[in-house]
Amino acid sequence: MCAPQLNLKTCNETAIQIQNMREEEVKPQKQRQVKNNSSTKSKGVKNNATSKKQKSKNKKSPKKKSKKQKQQHKPAEQQELTLDEQGRYVALDCEFVGVGPGGYESALARVSLVDWNNAVLLDTHVRVSEPVTDYRTFVSGVREEHLQPDVAMESEKCIAIVEKLLQGRILVGHGLKNDLTVLGITHPWYNTRDTA
Repeated sequence: MCAPQLNLKTCNETAIQIQNMREEEVKPQKQRQVKNNSSTKSKGVKNNATSKKQKSKNKKSPKKKSKKQKQQHKPAEQQELTLDEQGRYVALDCEFVGVGPGGYESALARVSLVDWNNAVLLDTHVRVSEPVTDYRTFVSGVREEHLQPDVAMESEKCIAIVEKLLQGRILVGHGLKNDLTVLGITHPWYNTRDTA
């Protein structure tokens, strides 16, 4: 994912440059394979079945593809989405604190939602109804002052907002199963893109 300060065009250009570098790394390997094949032929070791297959492949003329077909086979980072398509994507991340003995049970402490262009749809701390035994600050960044009643949103209100924002959208995130479980909501599997 691109950093928030980069625009979509810069992000796409960077992805294309990375793809080109990967292709350049593959070229020397292919050249080595060609040299190995030619050296075995020069030694008199020739497999007729293999050479016939290679010749038949070389005889086929490439079929011309229409613009629509070419666009469908572009890597994902090169395809541009329409504004309507971009509006369907929402990314979710939740932070948790530990409650109960030893802080092993997770409770929702922060919810963040952004759209395709990294515009913040929701970013709020959430009040925890049980006493917090482990803030997990080194991971979550959540401190005691973030969960005070005057700063944090009520959990029921926050969950209702999240449900409304996710309705009919494609949800993107990492470890979404954990986030959705603690939120106590479900999302259709076919509209979920989990990187975990």
